[in-house]
Amino acid sequence: MYESHFGFSGPPFQLSPDPGFYFDSRGHNHALAYLKFGVYQGEGFIVVTGEIGAGKTTLVRTLIDSLQSQDVVAAQVVSTQLESGDLLRSIITAFGIALRGAGKADMIASIEAFLTSLALSGRRALLLVDEAQNLPAAAVEELRMLSNFQLGNRALLQSFLVGQPELRQVLQSDSMEQFRQRVIASCHLGPLEEAETRAYVEHRLQRVGWTGRPSFAEESFARIHHHTRGVPRRINLLCNRLLLGAYLGGQDAIELTDVDAVAIDFMREMGGAHTPAVSAAAPVLTQEVPATALAPVARSAWTGHADVVRLRTDSVVSVHKPIVCLVDTPMAYLKALALAQSLSEDAGLPPLVLVNPGTQGAVTPGGGLTERLRQPALEVHLGATQGRYAECAAVAQTRFDALLVELSPRAVLALGEGDTLLACCMVAAKSDIPLLRLEADVIGEAGAQGMNSELLDRLVQVFYVGSIPSHYALQRKGVPADRVRGVGHLLDNVLHLLRPHAVPARTTLQRVGADGLGDTGYAVVTAQYCADADGSEAQFAAQVKTVCMLSTAVPLVWPVKHHTQLAMRNRDLQKLLAKARVAVVPQASYLEVLGLLESAQAAVLGADMHLSGEVQSMNVPAMCIAPVEAITPEMVTGSSIRLVRHPNQALKELQGLLSQQRDDEDRGLYWDGGAAQRIASHLKSWLRRHGSSPQAPSAEYSEMVTP
Repeated sequence: MYESHFGFSGPPFQLSPDPGFYFDSRGHNHALAYLKFGVYQGEGFIVVTGEIGAGKTTLVRTLIDSLQSQDVVAAQVVSTQLESGDLLRSIITAFGIALRGAGKADMIASIEAFLTSLALSGRRALLLVDEAQNLPAAAVEELRMLSNFQLGNRALLQSFLVGQPELRQVLQSDSMEQFRQRVIASCHLGPLEEAETRAYVEHRLQRVGWTGRPSFAEESFARIHHHTRGVPRRINLLCNRLLLGAYLGGQDAIELTDVDAVAIDFMREMGGAHTPAVSAAAPVLTQEVPATALAPVARSAWTGHADVVRLRTDSVVSVHKPIVCLVDTPMAYLKALALAQSLSEDAGLPPLVLVNPGTQGAVTPGGGLTERLRQPALEVHLGATQGRYAECAAVAQTRFDALLVELSPRAVLALGEGDTLLACCMVAAKSDIPLLRLEADVIGEAGAQGMNSELLDRLVQVFYVGSIPSHYALQRKGVPADRVRGVGHLLDNVLHLLRPHAVPARTTLQRVGADGLGDTGYAVVTAQYCADADGSEAQFAAQVKTVCMLSTAVPLVWPVKHHTQLAMRNRDLQKLLAKARVAVVPQASYLEVLGLLESAQAAVLGADMHLSGEVQSMNVPAMCIAPVEAITPEMVTGSSIRLVRHPNQALKELQGLLSQQRDDEDRGLYWDGGAAQRIASHLKSWLRRHGSSPQAPSAEYSEMVTP
């Protein structure tokens, strides 16, 4: 979200291990030297331990990346209580070994044949066993036996055991004497020192092209170290939230007070004195609650199923057989919170569990928005990071499947259509769990997202839509009318909850030196620069000229994202805008934008349709200026937004909008902020009937749409 805003080439504080971000602290340098020595020996075991989030996996992957790939074949196994037979099968899968039979002897023979063939070709095998503290003694003994494989006097397999400090205790037991004799190198990763914490933060920022924006106050690094105790993953979590908060708050500097404020938020969420670590193997309950709050699901049952688990402090409820809501964007997250509030107000409905297939930072909007909405009883972040589809989908599906087994949900609601969300929906469908789609409005998308939407529709049993045209569009696609439910838009619920907290327009205009603009009335421009479009810079320059022309009818306020501001600067368009009556508002927060729209006479949208939902929900007269090839009529069908194909028509259209009397009572059919309540009401009756065909809602729909 904030990467392009600050000019980064990628996320600097992602949680997934990446050798490209390896930081050579004193402890890591010492450990890497030990590991290189161990690899040079070419045999036995190398043991790496450290606290959760200390950087163990990154260290080992950095070592493996430094080896000659033509000489070494490396494979990784993640241990989650694997028995010896399971471990052998995992090793076979990890190396891609052709299995000669199903028995244990066949598996061992297949592994030995594979290792021998590598040795004969001048290569050797390295096995990385992650979360090795979970290995039972029988599995460790199996690894020791595999280390006996030799070709002449040359060992065929070398293994790395990576785990938490408990691994050392496991290996110190009397039964591990023979294993300990095979350990040729071991190291333990501790936390970073205070000076190293600063160097670590700056190192990761510089890896993505940081040029000092945002800046960090000198004393902020010491406070980051204090709150994170120098643990790299905790630093990543805190700094990711700091950057997101700076982006949403329109700040170019991170001060000491910002660090403390974010850390306090974490403390409240996590229920501890410091920002806790997050592990794929051991999720964090971010609030301390009575053990009965999770009954009949034990806390230990969550191990390995998520990166982060957040449980609301006052939520002493059973999470067995809940409703699961899948989200994958910050706006979907906010909508799910609004829905969770309505569901929690109805004692006849199960609690809502919010599940995000990705990382927590990818969907948590920050900027004070979530503080205005009631948190769900439980939210789970599965931790599937961005990358190749197959890898991300596999992580999401594996963890979501385990979560479904533990929760036994009554239904799964899909709010989004991203790759990993679709992957989770497929798991739900295969598990015979009813799948219902929220915000199922058809907007004519193409490409990968359009394909995801088509695939998702084949799995869904009930479609919740926001408008009558969307209802008809689904029918034209072959969806039976009794599976479509008109409820309105969840964005209306979100805006009802957030608008009382919107920043007054006058305050925002004062910030950019346009104090008097609000006295005479203004229109808001929402268009943003799109770098992916063909001829994008030329198109954007033409768009700016059109905006300047429109300013002859009314002063314009243009809140812009960072990449749009850069495009203006690169094309030297700021002078043109300054001469016209256009007040550019850089880095406007969401609450500032809502305040501007609240008092606007009209809105001018671009082909990206940015803020189109907010404009319609707030009943702002609006038009969309887009070239013929950039937008289709279907994208604005059923909306109050007027489509303008040619710039020379724009001024006349805007003048027509300004002549309209803005009446907040003149809303769309479902504007009342009640979409969440209607969904809750329908869910209650639908779940009661579940097991037989859902009652055809077309009659109920007719009642709702009757004037």
